Amino acid sequence: MKAYFQNSSKLNIKFSILFWQLFFGTLPFTLIVSPLAFTGQRPANFNGEHLIGISGALISLITHPIVVFVGTIILWTILLIGRIIIEFIFKNSMK
Repeated sequence: MKAYFQNSSKLNIKFSILFWQLFFGTLPFTLIVSPLAFTGQRPANFNGEHLIGISGALISLITHPIVVFVGTIILWTILLIGRIIIEFIFKNSMK
């Protein structure tokens, strides 16, 4: 266990890699919802207003990177805090 945590303490969580993984991971859902909003089968909801047509398609495409960016910030912060806690626990217990 000691060797494992010595190696894992050198790991860095790259924000850009996490962002692009989430971006392309959720992109298929955006590309499915956008035509559905355009045709009116599944309206996009923006500020409590149902949008259909070109505005609904554009809103779903525009909000995709914004939502992914906010989600990346939250996930990256959680992973960083978890790494700090694990390092603190296991560095103190191995002394």
